[in-house]
Amino acid sequence: MKHNKAGSVMAMEVVRALHSTPFQEVAGLLVEHHISGLPVVDEDEKVIGVISETDLMVRREHTPDPARSKRRFRLTGLTRGTRRQAPKTHARTAGQLMSVPPVTVRADNTIAEVARTMTQSGAERLPVVDVGNRLVGIVTRRDLIRVFLQPDDEIRRREVIEKLTYRLDDSHLRPDEPRRV
Repeated sequence: MKHNKAGSVMAMEVVRALHSTPFQEVAGLLVEHHISGLPVVDEDEKVIGVISETDLMVRREHTPDPARSKRRFRLTGLTRGTRRQAPKTHARTAGQLMSVPPVTVRADNTIAEVARTMTQSGAERLPVVDVGNRLVGIVTRRDLIRVFLQPDDEIRRREVIEKLTYRLDDSHLRPDEPRRV
């Protein structure tokens, strides 16, 4: 795998939530791990959504303040029965709070493809999935920026080492194919 692939810059240990993870626990994970979002997975580790701080803020923004709710409804002329609320207002679990469908990338996507996907989706992080859409890592904007900080000679040296290692490793050959030295 070359230096310009998502798999070479992704973090393999990913903080994640299950569909049933309570809202408070999701908020706690973000604070505890100093992250701004995380993927939501099912029991098979398939990515089914993502949660960001923005999702949490949307929920908080629409949660009524008991001290102000009567006054606000009186001033706007709305009653509780007619007031429209955002779908995430009453979210109690990660599954109810998450944004779907999840935007994901694969480990063999190039850094340029990942950057393009992030830009187009507005995401700050992208779950990296395998062919079965199971979570294998995560790539953040910071991971992509680090690529630009590597000196060119280090990048070239790493490419040469990877090519030599690939040629010496015969695990990619079919059993009936002769090994070339």
